[in-house]
Amino acid sequence: MRRLAPALLILTGAAVPVSAQARPRFPGPSPAPVVTRVGGRAAVTPTAAVAPDGVAYLAWNSETGVALCRIPRRGSRCRPRAAVRDGVDGFREPPLLSVLPHGVVRLVSCDANGSPLLFESSDGGLRFARVARLGRGQYFGGAFGPGGRVLLTDDEDGLGTLVAGGAAPVRPGARFAVHDPAILAASGAAGWAGRTPVVAGATVGGAFAWHWDGRGSPARPRSWVRERLRAAAHTAIASGPRGLFLLQDGPNPAGPDRLRLWRWRADRFDRVAALPRATSAGATDAIALAQDGAGALVAVWDEAATRRLAAAVSLDGGRRWGGARTIAGRVAPVSRLTVALGRDGRGIVGYDSIQGRVWMARISVAELRTRALSSRSREPISASGRG
Repeated sequence: MRRLAPALLILTGAAVPVSAQARPRFPGPSPAPVVTRVGGRAAVTPTAAVAPDGVAYLAWNSETGVALCRIPRRGSRCRPRAAVRDGVDGFREPPLLSVLPHGVVRLVSCDANGSPLLFESSDGGLRFARVARLGRGQYFGGAFGPGGRVLLTDDEDGLGTLVAGGAAPVRPGARFAVHDPAILAASGAAGWAGRTPVVAGATVGGAFAWHWDGRGSPARPRSWVRERLRAAAHTAIASGPRGLFLLQDGPNPAGPDRLRLWRWRADRFDRVAALPRATSAGATDAIALAQDGAGALVAVWDEAATRRLAAAVSLDGGRRWGGARTIAGRVAPVSRLTVALGRDGRGIVGYDSIQGRVWMARISVAELRTRALSSRSREPISASGRG
C-alpha cells in the first residue's frame, strides 16, 4: 500500500479568535508550551532533530522543496527558509534529518524522478549541497546511523532496506532488499542498535521487526533476521544511551488502543511496559518516541477522543512512566508526529495539518515531569513565526 498525502492533522471545533484562545492549564512552576505555526501553503510531513549544542531543527516538505527551521536552544520561534529547491510538491515522503557537531546538517529527500537524494550542509543549514543518490524509491523512510551510515526503507514494493555507508554514492543498479511485500507502508519505522540496522512494520493482523545479521550483504534478504511482534497500527523507534526502543499502538478489546514499549536486547525486542493513557482516550492515529542524552524517554501520541496531543516521560528505560501531559489541544486525528530531544532533555515536537501548515512546540523532560494534565485544553496559536 502506497503512502498518500500525509497531511492529516485536522483542527476542529468552532473558529476562535487568536486572542480569545485559551492556553492549556498547567499548574506548577513551568509555563505551558507555546504551539506555533511555522510553515504554510502545502507544508506537510515535518521531521525534527536536535544538535549536540541544543539547537533544534525542523524540516518539512513545501510546495517547491524542503523547508528548514533553526530554533535556538532556549527559543520557541524560528524563521523558515528553503533548504532544497527541487520543485517537488509537499505531498511526498517526510525528509530524513540529522544534525552533527560543528553545524553539519544532513537530510534525505525524494526528487521529481522518484529517487532519494542525500544533501549536506556545513554551515548550520544555510546552504545544502547534493552528496549522493540513494537508489530509487519515492515511498521511503529510514534513519541515519553511526559513521555516516544511512538506512532507508522502501515502502513501494513492500518493506525493504538499503544501507549506504558514509557519503559514498550507492553503486549503479543498487536495489532494496525486499523483506515482506505485505507490509503496510504507513506503519514502518527504522533505527540503529549500535551498528546494527533495525526496521519494523505492520501487516493486517500482525507486526514484525527485522535486523541485519552482519554476515552477508544488507542487499540480500537472507542476511536479515525476522521477529514477530504484537499486532500494531503504528510504530516508532528511538535510540540513545539506554539502547534502542520501539513504541507500538495496538488494538485493545477492553478499551482504548494500547501503547506498548519494547527494548532491543541480544538481537531481539523484549516487551518493557504499557504506557499511561488518559481515561477518555480512544484510538491513536500517530505516535512518536525520542531519547535524550541521559537516557530519558519521551513518548508523544494523539488522542482522537479528546482531540489533543499528549506526552509521557520515563527515566528508567521505560519500566515506569509519569502521567500523561497535554502538549496541544483542539486537534483531530493526526497522521504525522515527530519529536526530538537534545542531550539536556530539551527538544521539539512537530506536526502538520490538513490546511497545509506545520506546527511546533518546545518541550523538555523536566517540564513534562512537573506539569499536570489538563482536561480542557485549547491549542494556543501564535501569529509570530509564520512562514
